[in-house]
Amino acid sequence: MLYYVSDGNASLWAVTGAQADNKLFERGEATERPYMENTDNKSNKDIKEPDQSRTGVLKIKKGDMVVFAVILVIAVISLILTNAYKKRSTAASAYVRIVEANGDETVLPLSKDASFKAETSDGGYNEIVIKDGTAYIEAASCPDKICVHHRPIRYNGETVVCLPNKLVIEIINGEKTEIDSVAGGGSR
Repeated sequence: MLYYVSDGNASLWAVTGAQADNKLFERGEATERPYMENTDNKSNKDIKEPDQSRTGVLKIKKGDMVVFAVILVIAVISLILTNAYKKRSTAASAYVRIVEANGDETVLPLSKDASFKAETSDGGYNEIVIKDGTAYIEAASCPDKICVHHRPIRYNGETVVCLPNKLVIEIINGEKTEIDSVAGGGSR
């Protein structure tokens, strides 16, 4: 006899013997199909295939594709607008703020090329370079040099941090924008 066997995760056609037939039916793992094995030499067209709706195959409809396309377009547009805002908000009024472990704060214009050496009380140092509208750490005494390998920063809010030397470099904008006021909790 030919049976359709399903355990919820996978389905298959099984040809079983009499003892196995009884065990499958007792456990409820098999359902008898309305046809027998092809024993009377009928053509294979007469054998019905299982209902495709029960096999768990997902079909993507036209409406699903439209929803997916709309979500994708919204994501791309928001990414473009975010990048455009970053570039616009870092204007000629942008500055590099360098905060050292002892609380000293140095602010330098991002538009003017310069270099600055920050030294710690235990002999550590960081050499900060401002060049072509970007800021980066060129050399440092820290053992891992993560701050040295960080890409140059140029947009408002970007930072480079050297944890061993307790140094933070941040790009700040000279004027507070509407978004900065809301996010920073400033007064309106």
